[in-house]
Amino acid sequence: MNLGDKIMTLRRKQGWSQEELAGLCQVSRQSVSKWESGQSVPDLDKILVLSRIFGVSTDFLLKEEYEREEIAAKEETVMQSSEPYPNADAEEMNHEAVVARRRVGREEAADFLEHEAGWASRMGFGVMMCVLSPVLLIELGGLGSCGVIPLDDNQGGIIGLICLFLILIWPVMTFIRYGIAEREYAYISEGRFALAYGVDVQIQQQRKAYQPVFTRNITFGVTLCLISVIPILIGAFWEKDVFEILAVGFLLIVVAFAVYLFVSAAITWGSYDRLLKEGDYDPKTGENSLAGKIGAIFWPLTAAIYLAWSFLSGDWHITWLVWPVAGCVFAAISAACRIGEKE
Repeated sequence: MNLGDKIMTLRRKQGWSQEELAGLCQVSRQSVSKWESGQSVPDLDKILVLSRIFGVSTDFLLKEEYEREEIAAKEETVMQSSEPYPNADAEEMNHEAVVARRRVGREEAADFLEHEAGWASRMGFGVMMCVLSPVLLIELGGLGSCGVIPLDDNQGGIIGLICLFLILIWPVMTFIRYGIAEREYAYISEGRFALAYGVDVQIQQQRKAYQPVFTRNITFGVTLCLISVIPILIGAFWEKDVFEILAVGFLLIVVAFAVYLFVSAAITWGSYDRLLKEGDYDPKTGENSLAGKIGAIFWPLTAAIYLAWSFLSGDWHITWLVWPVAGCVFAAISAACRIGEKE
């Protein structure tokens, strides 16, 4: 019987789910699933934790000559014990104490990076859809008022507004699901962990390998943002209403794709920073910084101003300017806060 089968048998004897065992081992449920299916092997420190939790020796777990009957006999002894976790030190099994010094091994770090990489494109696409959501509203309303399509300004605006809300359904669902999924790794975002020996070197190497992709995406995104403004400038010079309306739609489409590149690259890069506790996730300058606290208020307030201005004025072809202006303002605020914190 291999290690995965033994873990599964012992877990079931205890009546635990994979999620419950994951909580005791301080790993993700996906890690336990991979152990039991043989896709991966627990790190040495997790082998020791499993040994204490199940009340068996490490030889018992690692040597394949042990059969199911022997496991059952050992497990019966464990179930009859008055202690819930034989051979486990009381302080080590205390939840708060374990969480405070939680160690992240290679496998758990790899699971977290895989989790973030999987969500990076979905989150990028979600934000891209948010940027694209007012395009039909602007185009239908504008082209209708110019007589290009058989709709008046109000009809085009109503159809565009319906499309806007329909488009926003998927991004909102994605953001909610991502927030829930991130709870599993809250201890990483909050910095309540320490990397096992040698894991930091491996993560640094992976980040270095990803850096060319990150640089390419950011560079290409910035280039797209610069290109997107050109039709607006041409339309202002040409003074053709139809061209200006189409230029605004073109701008939003191009900027939306650039935002996709920014967000997906930032989430992936941020996953490395979170594990290494660097950049915005440095405990000294990270999420608890003044810039982070201001950002928690600044961006919801910006969204409220954008929506209020847009709905009250109906000038969706102009109100999008709130976002680039807000981005520049917040960048200046963040830089000022970091300079102040260093001083």
